[in-house]
Amino acid sequence: TETHHYVTFIVILLMGLVVSELAARLHRQAAMAEGRAQRNQALMQFAQRLLLARTPQAIGKALVDAAQEVSGRACWWCEAQAGKLPEAEPASPAAAAHAAVVQAAWQQATEAGAGTAVLGDASVRCWPIAAGPQVLGVLGMSLHTTLRSQSGRGIAALPPVEDLQLLAALADQAAG
Repeated sequence: TETHHYVTFIVILLMGLVVSELAARLHRQAAMAEGRAQRNQALMQFAQRLLLARTPQAIGKALVDAAQEVSGRACWWCEAQAGKLPEAEPASPAAAAHAAVVQAAWQQATEAGAGTAVLGDASVRCWPIAAGPQVLGVLGMSLHTTLRSQSGRGIAALPPVEDLQLLAALADQAAG
């Protein structure tokens, strides 16, 4: 009968929707697993490079390479010399703001810049790299992507939380 056909159509339509949603979830989970695998691979490669690094310069280079690979953003290494960071004359107000974040990370021996409690409105994020009580240098990351706040001011867009966690792990590993 005609009613039977309508019921069959609705049941098949609902099953198609359920199967489609399950397939989409599976696809998202596979993409997340692939991302985790890539992050783990980057961490393993960094650990191998770090084993070969014997100087603060080599540690900094390995750290910058790994951070850029993970984040896809410009990163830099500011190395301590004679127990303090080198001072350079900032070429612009933005450079002066970046230098302030680097100095804060160095002096307070804590993460500073975008998304932190220390100079959190900056457009860079910095991690101090310490070996015991001595800070060897500061890893910095530029946040190129900006969003607009309700006040119209630019806000630095942070990388995904997983990327920040991996960068923190890289920093911890470099410091160890």
